[in-house]
Amino acid sequence: MPYCTRCGTPHADDAAFCPWCGQAVAPAAPPGGAEPGRRISAVIGQALGRCASRAGAAVLGIGALCSVVWLAALAAVSVLGAWIIFGTVQPHAIVDTGCFVKHHDPVAPNGVRYTLTPGCEVFRIHPSPVTATLTLVAAALVLAMLGALLYLVVGRAADRRFGSRTAWPLVPSAGSVLRTVGRLVGWGILIYFVLIAIVVAVIAGFAILASVGGVVGVLIGVAACGYLLIWWLVPLSVRLELAFLRMVIDDRGLARSWSEVRPSIGQAWAFVGLTTAVSFGLSMAANLLTAGAGRVGVVLALPVQLISYTVQLVILIAVMRFLAGELAPDDAGAAVPPA
Repeated sequence: MPYCTRCGTPHADDAAFCPWCGQAVAPAAPPGGAEPGRRISAVIGQALGRCASRAGAAVLGIGALCSVVWLAALAAVSVLGAWIIFGTVQPHAIVDTGCFVKHHDPVAPNGVRYTLTPGCEVFRIHPSPVTATLTLVAAALVLAMLGALLYLVVGRAADRRFGSRTAWPLVPSAGSVLRTVGRLVGWGILIYFVLIAIVVAVIAGFAILASVGGVVGVLIGVAACGYLLIWWLVPLSVRLELAFLRMVIDDRGLARSWSEVRPSIGQAWAFVGLTTAVSFGLSMAANLLTAGAGRVGVVLALPVQLISYTVQLVILIAVMRFLAGELAPDDAGAAVPPA
């Protein structure tokens, strides 16, 4: 997004003067090397159109295979972890289900709710805290490694067909997976604490404004939040999401990825609006299947959800490559594999 050189406030891409201090500003250059004159809507439309082609079917098949592998691994890790912690995988040997009393309640979901019998000891086996902790940490590390590997596989498969057309190898290297895990965990924890700090700051700000200015203070806080949401929060969130994707697929640092993906305010909001519309439409299709076909609909909704996730990933990659100036044309072949 372009910023005023005098006061640092963001302004519209085609603005001639800063709306806050009146400083003359030059029209913004195409961000990140994106093609001049081409809109985000055209890029997303092109990606959606190609999703129905053989390339879309290939990415969907790879995503489905990775989903099966992930579910199988999750089940295996859960069973193995239960055996290590409790010494058995029989649920009734671990939990006393008789402690839970079933009640028919029309207000509760599915018309049923459960209460715990007072004084009843739910767990029949009490494992060692050290064993339980070490097992859970080991399981988390294994799942994190596998999750990073599968995400790399699906992301690079989609980029190979819908993004830069780089001929990524089918299986990423061990070093690439390790770096991806480290970056995702490290930056994820940092961003998590930053978000908590922002929420605390907003709550504290509203409390101060309400105590000082009453209703007027609250209205000022709402207006400030609206300004921050429109001009800062949404554009920066979109940029961070695209930078994270670039960091994972291209195996590079987040700081470098952040500097190479720079959507304008208009592009960020267009991206949010169009992706929300696509996600909403696919979610509605899944909900209609579930509601109209009962239990069969629940099974049929799973492929629709997988299609939804795949389409959203394809759109993310196409937009990321477009903003970085690396989106390959439709008739381009695969590039040389990276060194």
